[in-house]
Amino acid sequence: MTNLKFNIKKSQLIRLWAHLSPRRQKQFLLILILMFLVSLLEIVSVGAVLPFLGVLSNPDQIYEHALMRPIIEMFKLTESSQLILPVTIFLFRQFC
Repeated sequence: MTNLKFNIKKSQLIRLWAHLSPRRQKQFLLILILMFLVSLLEIVSVGAVLPFLGVLSNPDQIYEHALMRPIIEMFKLTESSQLILPVTIFLFRQFC
């Protein structure tokens, strides 16, 4: 039964597509591509916010991480709570 429903819907979409002008078909494909691109960019933006939330919630863990040593020494930070401002400024500059 579900296979029959799928075939009916598929044939209806094909008939609908045939009624669209070539210009509208191109516009539809462009919108489809743009929706896919926007969804990928949304994933990237959420991925950029998560490390920032990690710094806000647990700066001690970031402060002790080996990869952060050069940055900590460059800014001459002495406490883990001092990481919040530089990370906030860096991320703000990236998104604005």
